[in-house]
Amino acid sequence: MTDPAPSDVDPAAYWERQHEATTLRAVGQAGLPEELNRWLYRIGRRNVVAFLARNGLRTLDGLTVFDVGSGTGYWAATWLSMGASRVDGCDFVAGAVERLREQYPSATFLHGDIAEPGTIPNDRAYPLVTTMNVLLHILDDDRFDAAAINIAGAVAPGGHLLLAEPALQHPVPVVPRRPGAASLARPLDQYRQAFEAAGLEMVDVGASTVVAANPIERGLPDYAKRARRWSSVGRWARRGPRWASATGRVLSVADRILMRSGQAPSGKLILFRRPPG
Repeated sequence: MTDPAPSDVDPAAYWERQHEATTLRAVGQAGLPEELNRWLYRIGRRNVVAFLARNGLRTLDGLTVFDVGSGTGYWAATWLSMGASRVDGCDFVAGAVERLREQYPSATFLHGDIAEPGTIPNDRAYPLVTTMNVLLHILDDDRFDAAAINIAGAVAPGGHLLLAEPALQHPVPVVPRRPGAASLARPLDQYRQAFEAAGLEMVDVGASTVVAANPIERGLPDYAKRARRWSSVGRWARRGPRWASATGRVLSVADRILMRSGQAPSGKLILFRRPPG
């Protein structure tokens, strides 16, 4: 997939503006109320924990983790709650890094662009590296490949890389990126090829959610119906905080049931491993 020139997007200005809010809306669904975003993140966390468990990572006891694009620190807190001994990380926004350093003074959080050398350690020191909905915001394919190499460089032999990304398992003809768009859905094969070239092997792919995010798989026969349902979620949630919370609870119940079906119309969880030795 060839990305159109992203000249209409200034990444630094975009993310600085996003992080003026310190809530989950800064890194989640910015157009939806905070009350609903909290539910969407709870649902995502539940599915991530289950995905890791089915791959032998039910707990992270004693592991050191590097979290790429840490943002508000939501996932750093999640890894610590699962037993990680330490979570280091990085982010593109200086203000976010300052807040993370204050919140976790014994950890190391670096400021910089993950497509450039030096932002992510390349010493293969971390048994687990996590990148939660970050690479989709790199619009240029060459920089995407460079970021994959940098991220893989932090994964220890025998260690894992967890991605949460809008990876397309049913690619369709490219839809032109709308002016000002700050994200790009790529085929799953593009993720596989980039990280395999960097020395990792793909272990597993699963759904990050079924109904608690906008659908991306335009190749599915029921895509239009799912897209209308997601638009309805937004309309209900914007009626007020109580409506947003109620909508989130309904989505949580529905997603728990539908995740058993193996459907993956929205984001994907992708697990890679660096072979030992």
